[in-house]
Amino acid sequence: MDVPEVQHRWEENWTSIQKKEFGQLPQRNRRRLMFWLGLSVVLMGLLLFEMAFSPNKIPLGAICLTGYTSPLPPNSGSAEDLMGLKALDNRSLTVTDLGEKCSTRDLAIREIKSFLKASLSSRPSTCILYISGHGLVDSNNEACLVLPGHSPEDTQNWLTIKKLLDEIESVQEQMKSTTDLLLVLDCLKEQQNWPLGVIQNQWQRQI
Repeated sequence: MDVPEVQHRWEENWTSIQKKEFGQLPQRNRRRLMFWLGLSVVLMGLLLFEMAFSPNKIPLGAICLTGYTSPLPPNSGSAEDLMGLKALDNRSLTVTDLGEKCSTRDLAIREIKSFLKASLSSRPSTCILYISGHGLVDSNNEACLVLPGHSPEDTQNWLTIKKLLDEIESVQEQMKSTTDLLLVLDCLKEQQNWPLGVIQNQWQRQI
């Protein structure tokens, strides 16, 4: 007697279905386990490679000056700039916030030199110093950085850009550094200031 051909899965004997399905289960689990183990090994290898051979992060010293008093306005956008830089910390950069310690000329010079010495000691290929503040020209026609810890009218305590560059150069010579240093000056937000006698700020022309 001919056995009718099974046309549908539901026509199969339930016992044979159980044997077929559950017989394949251990092999399927083994394949899945091997897949996840292999993936874990690959990911762990990539992590170790990144930790061992990733390029050194670029040190960045950020000086975002706040706390200016009248007749200078607040340093608008400096807090947002600092947040944006800190978002890159431990990615491509190592960000150090120096702003709160740089309220006066002497403090600013001390903190900048300290940051540069610490950063250059590890011999990075590049080092960045970012300064955000108010830049004005003094009575000697020199471009200066106005520090918020002094009265804006006290031009004797402004930090000239020449003095800043001289201090940076002295650290580089002392450390015998071959590191490329990028100085970013975001200091031209005040175009005019009548109380301080600034009709048109010529700061950028004196750099």
